[in-house]
Amino acid sequence: MSFLKKKVHSKNSSRGFTLIELMVSIFIITTISGVIIFQYARFDGQLLLKNLAFEVALSIRDAQQRGITAQDTKVGANTFAYGVHFTHAAPTQYIIFRDANDDLTYDAGEAVNTFTMTRGNSIKPLPSPLSAGKGGLCAGDRDSGGAFATNECWISTLDIMFVRPNPDAFFARTGTLPSPVGTVSEVEITLINARNTIERTVRITNTGQVSVP
Repeated sequence: MSFLKKKVHSKNSSRGFTLIELMVSIFIITTISGVIIFQYARFDGQLLLKNLAFEVALSIRDAQQRGITAQDTKVGANTFAYGVHFTHAAPTQYIIFRDANDDLTYDAGEAVNTFTMTRGNSIKPLPSPLSAGKGGLCAGDRDSGGAFATNECWISTLDIMFVRPNPDAFFARTGTLPSPVGTVSEVEITLINARNTIERTVRITNTGQVSVP
């Protein structure tokens, strides 16, 4: 009898997972997998946005190089200015342009190259209402704390231009009401990912320095 009890006990102790144990195991595996996938997606998004910021910076450098190396010399004049155009009207694009009419702003027909941002990345949109914050195009003078005034980031279009022989940048901006005021010593383009959770900025000073903080 004792032998039978031991035998039954041994058979019960060697049985497989119960349904509850199996469900718990699946839940743990699913949770861990979800966390890993989420973290990977976030890392991938950060990397893509960082690469985009450097691509924008390189495009601005390209325009600067074109502007100061006398490309497309005009007859009886100096040279064409080159620049980069950003607008909230087309937040997933930016344009390298040649200033054919010397007005130091982008006009239709002046585009040299048009670049499209992919994977849902774009210029950070203007807030609605404006008083709710800052948009992704800023131009002005930073305060003692290193920030732009709120209305200096209510810009709808921004042109960054370079004219031979200096590497200095010239800025043209169009603001929504109330219009931005004051001088412009620096501009900043803020890029954002599709979920509005990650931002990267590109900064350009009036001395022609381009950086990605």
